[in-house]
Amino acid sequence: ERTASAELKANAPAVAEVVLIEKDYLLGAYKAIDPDKAAGMTDEDGQAALAAANKAGQFDALAKMALFPTFMLICYVILFLYFQSRGGYKAVDIGGVERAVEGADEAIADGSIGGAEA
Repeated sequence: ERTASAELKANAPAVAEVVLIEKDYLLGAYKAIDPDKAAGMTDEDGQAALAAANKAGQFDALAKMALFPTFMLICYVILFLYFQSRGGYKAVDIGGVERAVEGADEAIADGSIGGAEA
């Protein structure tokens, strides 16, 4: 809304004086276009200025909303390149786990693990 009201003030200050209202938000007050006053505007130039201001506000909002996904894409590309530089995927030998389990079974059987007394 701030972009739309700034665009309207710059291109049609007379229309801005008629349709802008003060609104409060968590971060402070700002001026926004009142939809009721905008709908009641009969001036052809005013309607064109309002349409241009609304379109500018929409594109600005879209650009701001696209920043986070763009940032995430850049982070994922950096992670991909980092892991590629380390050699990519490497198979892991899980046979070592089976050997460790067999050793643990033997230790349990002879009483050295588990608190069994001989």
